Amino acid sequence: MADLIGALPEAGPSQTQLTILAGLTPEAAERAEEEAAEYRGLWEKQISTNSEIQKNNEGGEKRDCERIRSALDNLPTFNGDQTKFKNFIEHISLHFKEDPEYFRDEKKKKAFVLSYMKEGTGASFRSEWLEDKMSMTSALEQAQYQRWAIFERRLTEAFKNNYKEEEAQNQILQLKQGSKTARDVFLEFDSLQRRAGYRDDSILITLLKRNMNYTLVDKLYVSGLPPSRYKEWRKLLLNYDQIWRKTEKQKKGYFGQTERTGARKEDGGGKKAHSGTKDRTGTVYSGAGQPMEIDKARYRKEGLCFKCRVNIRKNTLAI
Repeated sequence: MADLIGALPEAGPSQTQLTILAGLTPEAAERAEEEAAEYRGLWEKQISTNSEIQKNNEGGEKRDCERIRSALDNLPTFNGDQTKFKNFIEHISLHFKEDPEYFRDEKKKKAFVLSYMKEGTGASFRSEWLEDKMSMTSALEQAQYQRWAIFERRLTEAFKNNYKEEEAQNQILQLKQGSKTARDVFLEFDSLQRRAGYRDDSILITLLKRNMNYTLVDKLYVSGLPPSRYKEWRKLLLNYDQIWRKTEKQKKGYFGQTERTGARKEDGGGKKAHSGTKDRTGTVYSGAGQPMEIDKARYRKEGLCFKCRVNIRKNTLAI
């Protein structure tokens, strides 16, 4: 390509000027000169573009990609506080995903992160990293230090909050479904498994067998060969739990209605006999139209009938 470009004649007025034929009007001659100038500009632009393509293909200088204007907030300065490390990493990930073209270069990734480590142990980490990088002598060591994966692993080892991880691991072992819905359990389970650092499907499935109610897990095994992926377990258990709760609700509604119907038949359609009530003195009041205990005592003493109030003794003697 370079030889071909060099073989082209130099762009200039002598090569690009159009031959003005005799007899052209001044307006036509002026237009011809404008077209010649435009032609020279296009020719020079094409030569420049071909030269730039040749440099890029040969590993020469490339145009630097500028970062797009970010809609995200600026990263908070990281001072090495382990309790804030997770939040710092999440912010970094958002910026990387927002502008993947700019952060395709791993050098820019490292420079971006280090620029926000200005205080405390964060600044100490930055200084240590730069000193180690400058002390590298072999090309292989320098190449490894350029990799983002190496930098990310070392950053995580330095500031990851191991105490929170262990706490989440203990909490997920003690988690039990009980009377809670499967949806509520999985909301808590997913949060704990992320904090505990559990990603392997076999570990997560083993934990589910401990955490979820036995009846749900048993249904999953009875339905066929259990899946090997955590997401499939999650989907099936949520479905089984929803079906079970709906069935139990229908059962309670049916049997509750049956019990109420039987009770109405036993008490004669809902009418209850007055069993009587007691006052503070212990006297029983049987209800409207019923004689009170104090009246009964008087009737007995005077020999009166409880219903008609007639002296039973006199009537009997008269007969």
